[in-house]
Amino acid sequence: SLRCGLLAAIPHALTLQPPRYFRTMRTRKPKQPAEKVDWIEKYRDGRILGPICSGMIVFGLEEFKGAYIIQNLDQLEALLDRKDRGEIGLEEFGQALAPYMFDDLSDSIRICVFFENYMKAILMSERMIVHQFTSERLKPLGKRQNKRPIVNRYFVKCRIEPREVSDQTIGMGTMLNKQYQEIIKLPEDVLAIVREINSSRNELHFRPNIAGEYGRSTVADLRKLNEFAESWVQEAVEASKARRE
Repeated sequence: SLRCGLLAAIPHALTLQPPRYFRTMRTRKPKQPAEKVDWIEKYRDGRILGPICSGMIVFGLEEFKGAYIIQNLDQLEALLDRKDRGEIGLEEFGQALAPYMFDDLSDSIRICVFFENYMKAILMSERMIVHQFTSERLKPLGKRQNKRPIVNRYFVKCRIEPREVSDQTIGMGTMLNKQYQEIIKLPEDVLAIVREINSSRNELHFRPNIAGEYGRSTVADLRKLNEFAESWVQEAVEASKARRE
């Protein structure tokens, strides 16, 4: 299966330094030009593509697990419990929430990095093109790509050259749409949460008021996301053990 194939390559990916693929694959144009990568070659060679996709997931998991709110979910829930029991006042509660509030934007970015990388890895593993096109003649194909996935056979069909493939990739919002999700297949509950976080990130805040009525739902939602990410962590550990035996 696709999942098994990605997991099989994860142990190798764990031994690698973050490759330049992660520095060149981006949704925004870089300020400084990077060395050009022949992405058509990467898409064509499964021996190269597999480790790239697995490495993207590993990199994303590291970012996700590095989010302050993910690392301190239990403490946040305990804090909400103490507040509900009247053990702490609003001032003390607000002070205890300060670290979460300070890190809310960076945390939402870290969470989105995982899901963005995960979705790109799934699409690339399914031979879909996530990279955008640079030439004028491919603009119609680019517009189509913004609405639905493009299979990599279009590299041949449209006689696309490496110089016409950008290091920039489709955005997270594009991958969250219905047509792309028919391939990616994020669970519906996870998909809804990721859409909300992505929207909040674009508005430069994580939640309207994590200290208020959204506190409990925030914890519950992030636990769902953590369970999804943790399933990949655990299976990667098992795959790594199996590889060593």
